[in-house]
Amino acid sequence: MTFNQQLGKRLKQYRLLRGLTQAQVAAKIGCSYQMVQKLESGINQVAAERLTTISTALAISPLDLLFDQEAFPEMALDRQDLVLAAALARCTHEQKAAIARLLNVFGVTAESEAA
Repeated sequence: MTFNQQLGKRLKQYRLLRGLTQAQVAAKIGCSYQMVQKLESGINQVAAERLTTISTALAISPLDLLFDQEAFPEMALDRQDLVLAAALARCTHEQKAAIARLLNVFGVTAESEAA
């Protein structure tokens, strides 16, 4: 399997985890659903700027698309992780600082500028 096919497979997995159609992802990243089909199948190569746009649309890190979670299980994300990441992305700086303090109360280390 080529790198483009592997990346496309991960793109599809994250899209499905988010409950999105190819058309919805296409609308979020500014392309046609056919382009998303080609990216998912590995026919088209993902440009760096497109990678950033896609990862933002799916509320994930570009690294999630680049690295195989089976090869790096410590980086693996499940649906709840993605939902929490998307919710956190919509929080204000003050809300994020409060969440970081709460995590510290539970003994979870969270780095924050405000902490």
